[in-house]
Amino acid sequence: STNSVTVTTSSLSATKYTGYGNQTVIAGANNAKLGSFTLSTGSTEGINVNTIEITMSAANAASITNLTLKDNATGSTLGTIVTTPSANNSFSVSYAVPASSTKVIDIYGNVLSGANIGPIVATVGTATAGTGMVSSISASPSSTTDLETITVASGSLAVTVGAGDPTSNNV
Repeated sequence: STNSVTVTTSSLSATKYTGYGNQTVIAGANNAKLGSFTLSTGSTEGINVNTIEITMSAANAASITNLTLKDNATGSTLGTIVTTPSANNSFSVSYAVPASSTKVIDIYGNVLSGANIGPIVATVGTATAGTGMVSSISASPSSTTDLETITVASGSLAVTVGAGDPTSNNV
């Protein structure tokens, strides 16, 4: 008899990053953080990630410009900025996530001043993919992952006269 050998495949999963919660942003906000997620690899082998897919509703996509992915640890931009997002946005990236490791990625964009008030929810799609560092076998998340709910709100300004500011002080 010989030692047993277990054959497994490489794996890649995406989850909502727990260090960032639902937020409210004002219409017209530039470089607003629209979500954060973690890519995780299995214990078998690391993954060379080559594609990240971010999806959202057509209405949400029409409310945003300059959709950007950034490495949470370094702040460096991943892939090319999508100046006019659509419902399905594919970013070509090139970075390695070692076995049993995670990488946190943030999503940024400019929220148009004419954006509809309401929620923006980005999703990490199943077309997010990479290849095993040793086997070169493809790996991708088995399901989509909804990220944080970013609520677009309108700002307001209220001006009042303070009780300690009588009119005579203005003279």
